[in-house]
Amino acid sequence: MDNAVTAPIRPGPFPWYRGWTMAMVGIVMVMLSIGSVTYGYSIYVAPVSDDLGLSREAINGGIAVQHLGTALLTPFVGRLLDRFKVSTIVMYASVALGGSLIALGIGDALWPKALILFLPLSFGFQGAGTIASYVLMARWFRMHRGRAMALVALGQSFGSVAFAPLLGMMIEAVGWRQSLLWQGLLVGGLLFVVSRLIVDHPQEGEAEPPGRSNATARSTYNHSAEPIALKSLLVRIEFWMMAATIALTLSVVQAMIASLVPMATGRDIALVQATTLLSALGISALAGKVVLAVIADRVDRALLVACAIAIILMVAVGLIFLDSYAGMVGMCLLGGMAMGGFFPLYSALIADRFGPASLGTAEGLMSPLVAGSSAVAIWFAGRSFDATGDYGQTLAIFSGSLTLALLLALLRRFVIADTPPGGVAT
Repeated sequence: MDNAVTAPIRPGPFPWYRGWTMAMVGIVMVMLSIGSVTYGYSIYVAPVSDDLGLSREAINGGIAVQHLGTALLTPFVGRLLDRFKVSTIVMYASVALGGSLIALGIGDALWPKALILFLPLSFGFQGAGTIASYVLMARWFRMHRGRAMALVALGQSFGSVAFAPLLGMMIEAVGWRQSLLWQGLLVGGLLFVVSRLIVDHPQEGEAEPPGRSNATARSTYNHSAEPIALKSLLVRIEFWMMAATIALTLSVVQAMIASLVPMATGRDIALVQATTLLSALGISALAGKVVLAVIADRVDRALLVACAIAIILMVAVGLIFLDSYAGMVGMCLLGGMAMGGFFPLYSALIADRFGPASLGTAEGLMSPLVAGSSAVAIWFAGRSFDATGDYGQTLAIFSGSLTLALLLALLRRFVIADTPPGGVAT
């Protein structure tokens, strides 16, 4: 479907490519969605479980349900993003996400909350978040795609820096129910406004500024104007190797983020102080993404992905032995750079290999594996804590998962990195 914008371009006195304006819009989208759901849930774990008398396994089951909803809906959302205007999908998703946050604060029954997490919140999270912003960047950028996605990913860091302390203070001031009400109104309203600012494609004659791209990425670009057929993606071994690498890594990252604040409070660190660990994670990720914005189009992205996984592995091992506040801050500062960089890197790599017109479809098809493994990892973290009283066993098993992910990333890097975009990896 042709979603080209027909409004005339009105250049100002200085040359400016509107793709960079869309990157700013993408930053806001990612900040609001990631801050509300990924980082926000971790902060609500302790107060909600204490108020409702829930075990950590039960409360972690909520985010596991949300990940399962993501697994179900993201292939559908991704295909919608490839077929229709990003602005339209974001508009509907803003209503779903804001309304879901408000509804979660109403009542004590768990099954309505599970249903909200499973469907409307999962749709809102994906339809107005990372996947939507990356699809938008893939449409606006070719030579600067890695840089654009790295800049958009700054929203993840801003989400933790802005939302973590704010939510912590709000919960302590007005309680978790009122906090969800104000959070839903703010996030839903801002995302709705943002959706009205989105321009889906560059207009004819609106050229991206020239730039340099690394040789490996350039040789594998696929710029088909139409999404790849689902069957063509599903029969490619490279697709499944990338999906497995991403799923193993992101499941650990999501579980570690969800467990970070309760892990700290379980080590006798106060709640507000524990939330600063998320801020440290976000500040570090912010710095890492700035560096990534400089090098993402100059260094082999597959190699950068492997380096990011190796650093996350070091953090998982380090958290087993460093249980003081200072030690956890150090691990967050180290891990934030790699965790933050991994998201835009793998999305840029997918767009390189399968084409910008197929980014939503490819990420959507990978999402069930990613979300399902994340749900299992988060559930297991809670179950392991209830059984052992700490997260040592969880972190040890996560370290093994990351080792496997690193091996898969290196295998893909050296075995099938040069597979032609139109061919089938063998």
